[in-house]
Amino acid sequence: MMIRCCCLCLILMSLDAIAQESSTPTKLAEEASTLSEPVKKDAPAAEQEKKDAPEAETKAVPEPIKLEGVFTSTEIQEVLADTEQVKTFTIDRTLPHGTRVTQGQTVIWLDADELHESHETAVRDRQLAEIAMEELHLNHEQAGRMRELEREAAERTLRDARQEFENFMHVDKERQIATAEFSLESSQASLEYAMEELEQLEQMYKEDELTEESEEIVLKRARRSVEAAQFSLESAEIRTSRTLEQTVPREEENQKTNMMKAELAHTKAIRTLELAAQKQQMEFEKEQRKLETQIRDLETTIQETERSELKAQIDGILYFGKLNNGKLGDKPAEIDHGDSLTNKQVIATIVNDQKLIVLLEIPEKHLRQIREGDVAQVTAASHPDHAITAVVLSISQVPVSNGKFACELRIRDLGAVHVVPGMTCNVEFSVQD
Repeated sequence: MMIRCCCLCLILMSLDAIAQESSTPTKLAEEASTLSEPVKKDAPAAEQEKKDAPEAETKAVPEPIKLEGVFTSTEIQEVLADTEQVKTFTIDRTLPHGTRVTQGQTVIWLDADELHESHETAVRDRQLAEIAMEELHLNHEQAGRMRELEREAAERTLRDARQEFENFMHVDKERQIATAEFSLESSQASLEYAMEELEQLEQMYKEDELTEESEEIVLKRARRSVEAAQFSLESAEIRTSRTLEQTVPREEENQKTNMMKAELAHTKAIRTLELAAQKQQMEFEKEQRKLETQIRDLETTIQETERSELKAQIDGILYFGKLNNGKLGDKPAEIDHGDSLTNKQVIATIVNDQKLIVLLEIPEKHLRQIREGDVAQVTAASHPDHAITAVVLSISQVPVSNGKFACELRIRDLGAVHVVPGMTCNVEFSVQD
């Protein structure tokens, strides 16, 4: 009995094991299916996990900005005649290109003979201008005196006209009237005297019965005297009438007209003199300023022609020609004996190589990426393996050329790199987004 029970237990255990083995693949498949499905969570928990999760993406590093620059200096002197009156010069000799010069040293010699000739001409012209100035003052003084004399003459003319008018109105007019009336009265008296004398003679000779021949002659003469007196009276009456009715009124009108003309002429003369004085004064001042300017310019010319040497005002290196933003020209500048130049022409440039900076132009598209104070790495073209640290000093506010802005870099330390003004370099800026 015990043996049967044990066998039955063993059979049941075997069957149970077989059943478990047959169910294992199904469970594994269910577990795999469960792992492959995403875990469902509520929405707030999912959003929080997204915020807390670190960014898995990595940003690309921006490319550095690479530009070209040139070494120059903060202290530059352009060598030129820089005169105001002397316009042209002739070169005698110069120091060689690239010579290191010191302040006060002569770098260019001008043709002294040519300057001496110009100097002598300027001295003579100044003397002539000074003589012209004296003559101008003399003529101005004489013109003023002549105007005073003309004014006095105009015053006398007016005074004489007034006096003549007053004489006529107060004396001559009445005198002419009185003379005419007196002449008429005299003629009347003469006629009366002649008639009385004739009447007396006729009365006396009438008493004689016989008239002698001599008596007839006396009577004839007496009658002629009466006729003459009668004619004189008639003439006196005509003259008196004309004098009173025509001559005196006409003379009075003429005197008034002459007086008005004299006053107008006086007013015109005085005004003309005043205008002439103003005009002459303005012309005098104009000519005086012109001569003063001429004398001043000639004095400047004399001073300018006394200088035949152009000197260095700073220490540095002498370059022939003009530097354009620190750069030399594409062709070598040459200065030879006998070359002519103008007063404003830059002959040479002295650059202090102890105060080096870097100049470059920034394209407009990089303006927002480069600021004052930014650090740049500078590599001289002659030393490509040595980097020089520089700092942005300034950036122009307006373009210096189409789409480009001037930038100036201060060099921190050149180290073992030897460069001089005019040499080129590469400039690199690191860009941070």
